[in-house]
Amino acid sequence: MGRNIKLLLIFIGTLPSAFAAAVKDTGAKQSASTILSRGITALGGSDALNKIQGISYHSNLLRTNTLEESQVPGHPDTNVIIEGSQTVSYDFSGNSSDVVQRIDKEYTISDFFYWARPNLEPFNVSLVVKGGQSGYACYVQGNDHALDPPDSTYGYTDLHDPSLNLTILFDPETYLPYVVRAYENHRLFGLSTNDFVLNNYTAIDGIQFPQYIHTMYNERNLLVHTIRDAITINPSFAAGFFDGLSQDLIAQTGSQLKPAAAEVSTEYDAAEVFENSENLIWYGPYSGSLDGLNVTKPVPELPNLYNLAFAGSVYACTVGVFDDAIIVTDAAPHQSKLVIQWIEQTFHRKPTHLLLTHHHHDHSYGAPDFVAAGAALVVPKDFEDYWTKIPNVKFAPSQENKPFIHKDKHMQVRAIWHPDFDHASDWMYFVWTTACPTDSSPVVVTIADAWSPNFEGYELDNNLAIEYLNLAAEDHMPYQYLVVPIHGTPANITDLYELTGYAYPKYKVTDFKAGGPLC
Repeated sequence: MGRNIKLLLIFIGTLPSAFAAAVKDTGAKQSASTILSRGITALGGSDALNKIQGISYHSNLLRTNTLEESQVPGHPDTNVIIEGSQTVSYDFSGNSSDVVQRIDKEYTISDFFYWARPNLEPFNVSLVVKGGQSGYACYVQGNDHALDPPDSTYGYTDLHDPSLNLTILFDPETYLPYVVRAYENHRLFGLSTNDFVLNNYTAIDGIQFPQYIHTMYNERNLLVHTIRDAITINPSFAAGFFDGLSQDLIAQTGSQLKPAAAEVSTEYDAAEVFENSENLIWYGPYSGSLDGLNVTKPVPELPNLYNLAFAGSVYACTVGVFDDAIIVTDAAPHQSKLVIQWIEQTFHRKPTHLLLTHHHHDHSYGAPDFVAAGAALVVPKDFEDYWTKIPNVKFAPSQENKPFIHKDKHMQVRAIWHPDFDHASDWMYFVWTTACPTDSSPVVVTIADAWSPNFEGYELDNNLAIEYLNLAAEDHMPYQYLVVPIHGTPANITDLYELTGYAYPKYKVTDFKAGGPLC
């Protein structure tokens, strides 16, 4: 039975170590072994399956979309891979149940990634995976990382813990496998399903193989679409085809890691690793610490406004301390816990509000940590539904004509939202100034992704920068102010005028009008 399970799962293109079976959409109760036996028979029978020593699936179409970096929250409307092909090969000639796999793929990414690869160079990637106690995953060519050079070989990388607890759903009429389902506890979406959907079976040498393969998230979000146009049974693999890099090459790789078996992590669940990897931004565990924290005050006239920058992180954090509140901007995952710890140690208080520049998960996946600490989420009112799966969440909404405003006798902050910003429809920027400013008072603005000053190589997306300046002009933002970005380091807004050639009006501080007069 064990070998048949292995063969069955490799046929459909995945290999869990923990197995459950169910018949889709039927009330009949059958044991897993009965369903599995019928599934094997439907595929072609155990004798035919046991003759297979290896297999290669070639796909002439590979496309992927993202929920994590979408334009509209909750809709996979942003492309990651717009064109590509891949070959997935398995060797199971040995008696072990451990996976032996190689993925070779070439693909082109969408213009969403101009910020990371301005020339949108194509990816050419080969990844080998071996399971078991001495298992590993290794990029032997290229990488799947948006920020790495295209010709850089990443080398050995993370291999997820094999206890995946997958479930296979079978078609109730044909008994062919229909869905391989993983259950995930997504920090923003709650209990979620990640489905490997199998369609359009075809017979090759008397064995049924699925040709159309989708990845569906929560049964309605299409994230991956592939079509297998060629399936090769028992191919002749070259010697070393499934081997990782030799020890003498490790120092030349991007990761410089040695091969290692999977480790269970309580900090990183499958949902986070999966979506970051699929969106080309998984670089392993967060490495920041309070020892590497640099705290500055952007302007002396606002002594209760802090900018937190962590060594090894590309995400800064703005913290405003009011008499009756502590307000934080953005929640990069895992770093969020350090920010909360710093607030508690420094002020012996807890954060009360989390201002989210937008829903993209690299900026917001730590939001549940702030909610657990008692903070309300400041998000556009029209988008509160996106966050409702966070336990005990509460909101302090912002609207276009009624922005969130908080002030005490020293300082104020406003959360400014306008609909249909191209990067994300819930995108906001935050204005910090004195409680009753004059034209000589300082203004500080927190923004994300539209401009990332001094974030070398990735500081500017011209379209987003100009779109932001258009909104700032609509709100009569003053001509002079300091930008404290989520990515990069503080800079004067006039630098952005020069970079874009934008003729910005000479508005004064007292001209600002979003939410009414500042004083």
